[in-house]
Amino acid sequence: MNEPQKTTTQSGSILRDIAVCVAGFLAVFAFIAAGCGGTNESNPQLSKAQVIAEAMYYPDSSGSPVVRLTFTGFPSNPTYSPLQYVIYRNNTGSGSPVQVSPGIQNVQYDNGNLRTFTYYSAPNQASVGTHVCPSTTSASGSDGGISLGVPYVYSAQEVYGQSPGFQSGTCFFETTPVTSVGVATALGTTTLVSPISGATLAANSTPIFKFKSLVEAQPIAVQYVVQISSSPQFLGSATTTSPILASSSASQQEIGFQLPSTLTRYLPTDTRNTSPAVQYWWRVGGRNIADNPGPAPDPTTGLRFIFSPAQSFSVSGGTPAPKPSAAPHRKL
Repeated sequence: MNEPQKTTTQSGSILRDIAVCVAGFLAVFAFIAAGCGGTNESNPQLSKAQVIAEAMYYPDSSGSPVVRLTFTGFPSNPTYSPLQYVIYRNNTGSGSPVQVSPGIQNVQYDNGNLRTFTYYSAPNQASVGTHVCPSTTSASGSDGGISLGVPYVYSAQEVYGQSPGFQSGTCFFETTPVTSVGVATALGTTTLVSPISGATLAANSTPIFKFKSLVEAQPIAVQYVVQISSSPQFLGSATTTSPILASSSASQQEIGFQLPSTLTRYLPTDTRNTSPAVQYWWRVGGRNIADNPGPAPDPTTGLRFIFSPAQSFSVSGGTPAPKPSAAPHRKL
Protein backbone atom coordinates (compact mmCIF):
# COMPACT_ATOMS: atom_id res chain seq x y z
CA MET A 1 0.00 0.00 0.00
CA ASN A 2 1.31 3.35 -0.97
CA GLU A 3 1.90 5.79 1.88
CA PRO A 4 -0.20 8.95 1.63
CA GLN A 5 1.72 11.93 0.37
CA LYS A 6 2.30 14.84 2.81
CA THR A 7 0.22 17.84 1.84
CA THR A 8 1.49 21.40 1.79
CA THR A 9 -0.52 22.08 4.95
CA GLN A 10 1.11 19.17 6.76
CA SER A 11 4.61 20.33 5.71
CA GLY A 12 3.91 23.85 6.99
CA SER A 13 2.70 22.41 10.27
CA ILE A 14 5.89 20.41 10.69
CA LEU A 15 8.01 23.49 9.97
CA ARG A 16 6.06 25.49 12.53
CA ASP A 17 6.58 22.74 15.11
CA ILE A 18 10.32 22.76 14.45
CA ALA A 19 10.44 26.56 14.74
CA VAL A 20 8.60 26.44 18.07
CA CYS A 21 11.04 23.81 19.38
CA VAL A 22 14.04 25.85 18.27
CA ALA A 23 12.61 29.03 19.85
CA GLY A 24 11.93 27.16 23.07
CA PHE A 25 15.48 25.79 23.12
CA LEU A 26 16.92 29.26 22.57
CA ALA A 27 14.76 30.70 25.35
CA VAL A 28 15.88 27.99 27.78
CA PHE A 29 19.51 28.51 26.74
CA ALA A 30 19.19 32.27 27.29
CA PHE A 31 17.63 31.69 30.72
CA ILE A 32 20.42 29.31 31.74
CA ALA A 33 23.04 31.74 30.43
CA ALA A 34 21.44 34.55 32.39
CA GLY A 35 21.50 32.54 35.61
CA CYS A 36 25.18 31.80 35.09
CA GLY A 37 26.23 35.40 34.48
CA GLY A 38 25.90 35.15 30.71
CA THR A 39 25.10 37.77 28.11
CA ASN A 40 21.53 38.73 29.08
CA GLU A 41 22.26 39.46 32.74
CA SER A 42 25.73 40.78 32.00
CA ASN A 43 24.33 43.68 29.97
CA PRO A 44 21.41 45.29 31.79
CA GLN A 45 19.21 46.90 29.18
CA LEU A 46 19.48 50.70 29.29
CA SER A 47 17.66 51.44 26.06
CA LYS A 48 14.80 53.03 28.02
CA ALA A 49 16.92 54.65 30.75
CA GLN A 50 16.67 58.43 30.99
CA VAL A 51 18.01 61.20 33.18
CA ILE A 52 15.65 64.19 33.03
CA ALA A 53 16.97 67.51 34.38
CA GLU A 54 14.47 70.32 35.06
CA ALA A 55 15.09 73.67 36.74
CA MET A 56 12.57 74.81 39.37
CA TYR A 57 12.12 76.36 42.80
CA TYR A 58 11.93 73.87 45.64
CA PRO A 59 9.61 73.19 47.34
CA ASP A 60 7.59 76.00 45.67
CA SER A 61 7.97 79.51 44.22
CA SER A 62 9.04 80.82 47.63
CA GLY A 63 11.80 78.23 47.93
CA SER A 64 15.31 77.86 46.53
CA PRO A 65 16.43 77.47 42.88
CA VAL A 66 17.35 73.85 42.12
CA VAL A 67 17.64 71.36 39.28
CA ARG A 68 15.37 68.36 39.73
CA LEU A 69 16.84 65.09 38.45
CA THR A 70 14.54 62.18 37.62
CA PHE A 71 15.88 58.70 36.82
CA THR A 72 13.62 56.43 34.77
CA GLY A 73 13.96 53.13 32.91
CA PHE A 74 17.07 51.88 34.70
CA PRO A 75 17.41 48.09 35.22
CA SER A 76 14.31 46.85 37.03
CA ASN A 77 14.90 43.09 36.91
CA PRO A 78 13.39 41.46 40.03
CA THR A 79 16.82 40.02 40.86
CA TYR A 80 18.35 43.51 41.07
CA SER A 81 18.60 45.43 44.32
CA PRO A 82 19.29 49.14 43.65
CA LEU A 83 21.96 50.59 45.93
CA GLN A 84 22.38 54.18 44.71
CA TYR A 85 22.46 56.51 41.74
CA VAL A 86 25.84 58.20 41.28
CA ILE A 87 25.33 61.66 39.74
CA TYR A 88 27.78 63.62 37.58
CA ARG A 89 27.71 67.21 36.28
CA ASN A 90 29.61 68.48 33.25
CA ASN A 91 31.41 71.32 35.07
CA THR A 92 33.60 69.22 37.39
CA GLY A 93 36.45 68.73 34.93
CA SER A 94 37.81 65.74 36.85
CA GLY A 95 34.75 63.63 36.09
CA SER A 96 34.13 63.09 39.80
CA PRO A 97 30.58 62.61 41.03
CA VAL A 98 28.76 65.59 42.54
CA GLN A 99 26.01 63.82 44.46
CA VAL A 100 24.34 60.46 45.13
CA SER A 101 20.74 59.40 45.52
CA PRO A 102 19.51 56.26 47.31
CA GLY A 103 18.63 53.50 44.86
CA ILE A 104 14.99 53.44 45.99
CA GLN A 105 14.66 57.18 45.32
CA ASN A 106 14.46 58.06 41.65
CA VAL A 107 14.27 61.86 42.19
CA GLN A 108 17.07 64.06 43.52
CA TYR A 109 17.62 67.84 43.70
CA ASP A 110 20.85 69.64 42.86
CA ASN A 111 21.22 73.01 44.60
CA GLY A 112 23.88 75.56 45.49
CA ASN A 113 24.80 74.01 48.83
CA LEU A 114 28.12 72.42 49.71
CA ARG A 115 27.69 68.68 50.24
CA THR A 116 29.73 65.61 51.14
CA PHE A 117 28.74 62.04 50.38
CA THR A 118 29.94 58.46 49.99
CA TYR A 119 29.69 56.79 46.61
CA TYR A 120 30.31 53.24 45.46
CA SER A 121 32.20 51.91 42.45
CA ALA A 122 31.77 48.48 40.90
CA PRO A 123 32.61 47.01 37.51
CA ASN A 124 30.09 46.93 34.72
CA GLN A 125 28.54 43.48 34.68
CA ALA A 126 29.36 43.02 31.01
CA SER A 127 33.08 43.02 31.86
CA VAL A 128 32.80 40.30 34.50
CA GLY A 129 33.29 36.63 33.67
CA THR A 130 30.97 33.79 34.61
CA HIS A 131 30.81 32.94 38.29
CA VAL A 132 32.81 36.00 39.33
CA CYS A 133 31.64 38.28 42.15
CA PRO A 134 33.86 41.40 41.99
CA SER A 135 34.76 43.62 44.89
CA THR A 136 33.02 46.94 45.48
CA THR A 137 34.88 50.04 46.60
CA SER A 138 33.60 53.17 48.32
CA ALA A 139 35.01 56.69 48.35
CA SER A 140 34.18 60.08 49.81
CA GLY A 141 33.09 62.88 47.53
CA SER A 142 32.24 66.56 47.87
CA ASP A 143 30.83 69.32 45.69
CA GLY A 144 30.14 73.04 46.01
CA GLY A 145 26.78 72.96 44.25
CA ILE A 146 25.44 74.80 41.23
CA SER A 147 25.58 78.46 40.17
CA LEU A 148 22.59 80.46 38.97
CA GLY A 149 22.28 81.13 35.26
CA VAL A 150 24.71 78.37 34.22
CA PRO A 151 23.46 75.59 31.91
CA TYR A 152 24.40 72.09 33.13
CA VAL A 153 24.40 68.64 31.59
CA TYR A 154 24.03 65.69 33.95
CA SER A 155 24.67 61.96 33.81
CA ALA A 156 23.96 59.17 36.25
CA GLN A 157 24.71 55.51 36.70
CA GLU A 158 22.99 53.01 38.93
CA VAL A 159 24.93 50.82 41.33
CA TYR A 160 22.87 47.70 41.99
CA GLY A 161 23.17 44.35 43.72
CA GLN A 162 22.30 40.95 42.33
CA SER A 163 22.03 37.54 43.94
CA PRO A 164 24.20 35.55 41.54
CA GLY A 165 22.93 32.07 42.34
CA PHE A 166 26.39 30.47 42.28
CA GLN A 167 27.14 31.67 45.81
CA SER A 168 25.37 33.17 48.81
CA GLY A 169 25.24 36.92 49.28
CA THR A 170 25.03 39.73 46.75
CA CYS A 171 27.32 40.91 43.98
CA PHE A 172 27.38 44.63 43.13
CA PHE A 173 27.70 46.10 39.65
CA GLU A 174 27.18 49.48 37.99
CA THR A 175 25.50 50.49 34.76
CA THR A 176 27.18 52.63 32.16
CA PRO A 177 26.46 56.37 32.70
CA VAL A 178 23.33 57.75 31.06
CA THR A 179 23.44 61.42 29.98
CA SER A 180 20.53 63.78 30.62
CA VAL A 181 18.06 64.49 27.85
CA GLY A 182 19.25 68.11 27.64
CA VAL A 183 20.64 71.02 29.65
CA ALA A 184 19.04 72.57 32.73
CA THR A 185 19.64 76.08 34.09
CA ALA A 186 18.70 77.11 37.61
CA LEU A 187 17.54 80.74 37.64
CA GLY A 188 17.20 83.30 40.41
CA THR A 189 14.07 85.19 41.42
CA THR A 190 12.77 87.76 38.96
CA THR A 191 12.47 91.18 40.61
CA LEU A 192 9.12 92.79 39.75
CA VAL A 193 9.67 96.56 39.34
CA SER A 194 6.35 98.08 38.31
CA PRO A 195 3.51 98.30 38.93
CA ILE A 196 4.60 98.27 42.55
CA SER A 197 2.78 96.13 45.07
CA GLY A 198 -0.58 97.67 45.96
CA ALA A 199 -0.60 100.14 43.05
CA THR A 200 -3.91 101.26 41.51
CA LEU A 201 -4.11 101.50 37.71
CA ALA A 202 -6.79 103.10 35.58
CA ALA A 203 -8.88 100.61 33.60
CA ASN A 204 -8.35 102.50 30.32
CA SER A 205 -4.55 102.72 30.73
CA THR A 206 -1.91 100.69 28.86
CA PRO A 207 0.79 100.24 31.52
CA ILE A 208 4.23 98.72 31.04
CA PHE A 209 4.96 95.79 33.32
CA LYS A 210 8.64 96.01 34.21
CA PHE A 211 10.94 93.39 35.73
CA LYS A 212 14.65 92.65 35.95
CA SER A 213 16.68 90.27 33.80
CA LEU A 214 17.50 86.78 35.07
CA VAL A 215 20.82 86.63 33.20
CA GLU A 216 23.80 86.22 35.52
CA ALA A 217 27.52 86.41 34.70
CA GLN A 218 27.29 83.87 31.87
CA PRO A 219 25.44 85.23 28.80
CA ILE A 220 22.36 83.17 27.94
CA ALA A 221 19.14 83.88 26.03
CA VAL A 222 16.14 83.88 28.36
CA GLN A 223 12.47 83.67 27.46
CA TYR A 224 9.87 85.39 29.66
CA VAL A 225 6.10 85.48 29.99
CA VAL A 226 4.04 87.94 32.04
CA GLN A 227 0.87 86.62 33.66
CA ILE A 228 -2.01 88.72 35.06
CA SER A 229 -4.72 87.00 37.06
CA SER A 230 -7.70 87.67 39.30
CA SER A 231 -6.63 84.52 41.16
CA PRO A 232 -3.55 84.53 43.42
CA GLN A 233 -3.11 80.89 42.36
CA PHE A 234 -3.23 81.89 38.64
CA LEU A 235 -6.01 79.46 37.79
CA GLY A 236 -7.33 78.74 34.29
CA SER A 237 -9.76 81.30 32.84
CA ALA A 238 -8.82 83.80 35.53
CA THR A 239 -5.35 84.23 34.01
CA THR A 240 -4.01 86.00 30.91
CA THR A 241 -0.54 85.10 29.62
CA SER A 242 1.55 87.40 27.43
CA PRO A 243 3.32 86.28 24.25
CA ILE A 244 6.83 84.92 24.88
CA LEU A 245 9.40 87.70 25.28
CA ALA A 246 12.98 86.77 24.34
CA SER A 247 15.85 88.74 25.83
CA SER A 248 19.57 88.43 26.48
CA SER A 249 19.70 91.61 28.56
CA ALA A 250 22.53 91.62 31.07
CA SER A 251 22.07 90.92 34.75
CA GLN A 252 19.57 93.13 36.60
CA GLN A 253 18.70 95.24 33.56
CA GLU A 254 15.04 96.15 33.31
CA ILE A 255 12.78 94.50 30.75
CA GLY A 256 9.31 95.84 29.95
CA PHE A 257 6.09 94.34 28.59
CA GLN A 258 3.81 96.97 27.10
CA LEU A 259 0.17 95.92 27.15
CA PRO A 260 -1.13 95.69 23.55
CA SER A 261 -4.47 97.17 24.64
CA THR A 262 -6.10 98.86 27.58
CA LEU A 263 -6.30 96.96 30.84
CA THR A 264 -10.06 96.42 30.49
CA ARG A 265 -9.48 94.63 27.18
CA TYR A 266 -6.41 92.72 28.30
CA LEU A 267 -7.62 91.52 31.71
CA PRO A 268 -8.92 87.94 32.12
CA THR A 269 -12.31 87.68 30.40
CA ASP A 270 -14.20 86.64 33.53
CA THR A 271 -13.21 89.75 35.53
CA ARG A 272 -13.35 92.75 33.21
CA ASN A 273 -15.91 94.62 35.28
CA THR A 274 -13.59 96.82 37.30
CA SER A 275 -16.11 99.03 39.02
CA PRO A 276 -15.52 99.25 41.90
CA ALA A 277 -11.75 98.62 41.89
CA VAL A 278 -10.74 94.97 41.54
CA GLN A 279 -7.56 93.35 42.82
CA TYR A 280 -5.25 91.47 40.47
CA TRP A 281 -1.92 89.67 40.70
CA TRP A 282 0.96 89.57 38.27
CA ARG A 283 4.12 87.50 37.99
CA VAL A 284 6.89 86.74 35.50
CA GLY A 285 8.11 83.37 34.33
CA GLY A 286 11.58 82.80 32.87
CA ARG A 287 13.58 79.99 31.30
CA ASN A 288 16.82 79.49 29.41
CA ILE A 289 15.80 79.04 25.79
CA ALA A 290 18.33 76.17 25.50
CA ASP A 291 16.86 74.10 28.33
CA ASN A 292 15.45 70.71 27.31
CA PRO A 293 12.82 69.62 28.20
CA GLY A 294 12.68 72.93 30.07
CA PRO A 295 11.84 73.87 33.65
CA ALA A 296 9.47 71.66 35.63
CA PRO A 297 5.87 72.43 34.60
CA ASP A 298 4.11 75.06 36.69
CA PRO A 299 1.60 73.29 38.99
CA THR A 300 -1.41 75.39 37.93
CA THR A 301 -0.76 76.40 34.31
CA GLY A 302 1.49 73.55 33.15
CA LEU A 303 3.82 76.04 31.46
CA ARG A 304 7.52 75.19 31.55
CA PHE A 305 8.63 78.47 33.11
CA ILE A 306 10.10 79.31 36.52
CA PHE A 307 7.68 81.86 37.96
CA SER A 308 8.42 84.64 40.41
CA PRO A 309 6.32 85.20 43.52
CA ALA A 310 3.22 87.21 42.64
CA GLN A 311 2.63 90.89 43.33
CA SER A 312 -0.81 92.55 43.61
CA PHE A 313 -2.30 95.70 42.08
CA SER A 314 -5.79 97.13 41.70
CA VAL A 315 -7.68 98.40 38.68
CA SER A 316 -10.17 101.24 39.05
CA GLY A 317 -13.33 101.23 36.97
CA GLY A 318 -13.42 103.32 33.81
CA THR A 319 -12.15 106.80 33.23
CA PRO A 320 -11.93 108.83 36.42
CA ALA A 321 -14.71 111.44 36.69
CA PRO A 322 -13.61 115.04 35.99
CA LYS A 323 -12.91 117.19 39.01
CA PRO A 324 -15.78 119.53 39.89
CA SER A 325 -15.20 123.21 39.11
CA ALA A 326 -14.36 125.45 42.03
CA ALA A 327 -17.34 126.97 43.80
CA PRO A 328 -17.63 130.76 43.45
CA HIS A 329 -16.15 132.73 46.27
CA ARG A 330 -18.85 134.03 48.55
CA LYS A 331 -18.29 137.22 50.41
CA LEU A 332 -19.18 137.32 54.01
